[in-house]
Amino acid sequence: ECNTHWHGDFMRAYDNVDVAFAVATPTGLMTPIVKNADARGLVSISEETKALATKAREGKLAPEEYQGGTVTLSNMGSLGIPNFTAIINPPHSMILAAGGIVQKPEIVQNSE
Repeated sequence: ECNTHWHGDFMRAYDNVDVAFAVATPTGLMTPIVKNADARGLVSISEETKALATKAREGKLAPEEYQGGTVTLSNMGSLGIPNFTAIINPPHSMILAAGGIVQKPEIVQNSE
């Protein structure tokens, strides 16, 4: 139910999942789109993500590569940020804010 767009007083649901992901560029934030991510494997998604991020940083994205999308992913974990609040890009109804993994020591009490 999250793979939807808000359109005023109604929501439109989508069968395919087109994931927009945030990329910092010299001119600001861009959100290129991995189309049909739900029907692709991890290797394919990874390769396309890298190619689109490079094009975004170089200012070479075509409009169809950044317009649309059905959900958004913002990942700041690679920057060492453990958590943050992402802002939804309308008309999307969902954004996933991915932070970094924080390792914490755990004390395990042994009965011996």
